[in-house]
Amino acid sequence: RALRLAVTLAAARAALQRAPCEHFIILKYAHTGSTWFVDELNGIDRFHVIEEFLMERFKESGELPKSSTDIKDHFVEALTRECRGDTRVIGLSQNPAHHTLTRPPIGPFDWSFLAELQRRKPFHVILWYRSNVVSRAIGLINEYRPGMEFCHRLKDPNSTQWKRIEEAGHHLRDCRKSRFAVEKERFLRSITWGLCEIAMYHRLAD
Repeated sequence: RALRLAVTLAAARAALQRAPCEHFIILKYAHTGSTWFVDELNGIDRFHVIEEFLMERFKESGELPKSSTDIKDHFVEALTRECRGDTRVIGLSQNPAHHTLTRPPIGPFDWSFLAELQRRKPFHVILWYRSNVVSRAIGLINEYRPGMEFCHRLKDPNSTQWKRIEEAGHHLRDCRKSRFAVEKERFLRSITWGLCEIAMYHRLAD
């Protein structure tokens, strides 16, 4: 009986490893809950999702991207790579509005290569954003208000600065209790930028 069970498990594992390798990319913008979303996806068995793919990739190498072709090659490699071990789904998340992709010398980055790549090797594209741009604008102002800049670092799960911040006498509870005034110009600018990002994401979807 034990031998039969071992053979069954081995066959199941072999079948799993023969299953097709799925790929997807999440195009998202900041302060939309995407970090939580990626964490939840990584909690699913056989999923491997890389948060802020481009930044993580160049953080590993210690070099900045040299050109748009350099960036494109990294995305193509990740969206076409073979699954290893028990992993059956490979995902990436990336903010298309990141300054590296929107400002010179590399930006504005052309995402049209994704459509061509999809025709050659299908993968899924997920758009992740908050349609309530007012709520997002308030969240941005709350997080980066004067004197409370440390708040977003304490909330960032990848931050390595939390110990130094807490030793300086700052705590997450201070972020929740502190009141702040909304600057009209900055508030309207955040709303406008949110609407522009949503429009950009819809163009990417088309």
